[in-house]
Amino acid sequence: SRPTIINEIADLFKRLINECWETVLTKRPTANALMEIFNNWAVNVNDPEACYANRLFNISNLPKLDDLSNLYTQPVLDQ
Repeated sequence: SRPTIINEIADLFKRLINECWETVLTKRPTANALMEIFNNWAVNVNDPEACYANRLFNISNLPKLDDLSNLYTQPVLDQ
């Protein structure tokens, strides 16, 4: 059984959680669909229940990642 979704979570998150928990695997969102959903949220979130505000983050002081190859320990699988 799945954990209970608390009431304080915005409805758009509840809907996505329930879609991801769908018992029929083919009804679950794909990775590409999730990426599109998250990108849309980043640009278009206008949910009155949202408990956050859009704001800019200063990322200029983050370390540069020139070589990402050492971050992956598994071979890339053919799609």
